[in-house]
Amino acid sequence: MKSLKYWPVPILLGSLIGCAPVDDIDPVTDFGGTGGGTVLPVNPGGLIEREPDTCGASGYQDLVGQNQSVVATLGLTRPSRIFGQNDIVTQEYDPARINFEVSPSGQIRRISCG
Repeated sequence: MKSLKYWPVPILLGSLIGCAPVDDIDPVTDFGGTGGGTVLPVNPGGLIEREPDTCGASGYQDLVGQNQSVVATLGLTRPSRIFGQNDIVTQEYDPARINFEVSPSGQIRRISCG
């Protein structure tokens, strides 16, 4: 039982590993910690603003309230997707993509870029 005498040493050293200094990185201006990044517009809540209507969603707002089947008749030449409120969708932002969010009954609820 003589080896139990030094058991606090590994625990103490292990707890100190997380105490290394960390460089201050601004996620808005320093993408990936490379330094000197481009400043993006930020709203008061701290979120990066997305470009406004880069997909032309404003031209389709009259479809809100219609059945999702109308999307197939639009002849869209840009990326688009139709999804429900509880559907799993990818989180990457594509400014050229038109999103059609539909209700459980298939009615278009919201049209946005992303």
